[in-house]
Amino acid sequence: MTMGTAATMMSVAEVLGLTLPGAASIPAVDSAHHRMAAASGARVVDMVWEDLTITKILDERAYADAITTVLALGGSTNAVIHLIAMAGRGRIPLSVDDFDAVCSPG
Repeated sequence: MTMGTAATMMSVAEVLGLTLPGAASIPAVDSAHHRMAAASGARVVDMVWEDLTITKILDERAYADAITTVLALGGSTNAVIHLIAMAGRGRIPLSVDDFDAVCSPG
């Protein structure tokens, strides 16, 4: 009912490619979580065999998409802190200015 931090970051995780498509939109009490969990586990195993690591998924473009998503959803302001921290762990420069740039015309 609100776009709190948990709902915002679940949407961000999906946009970043860290979940299977559709994971963020499963209602909390829906039995689809069990199917998504099984499918996610299978995908993780495949990713190990493919040597597909998080550093190959998360780049500047992924974070730009995540910023756009947070702003479009009217997401939690905590997403700013979380995304900056996540990007920092991946040695990708990201700051509050990047959020402002998406908001500013021209």
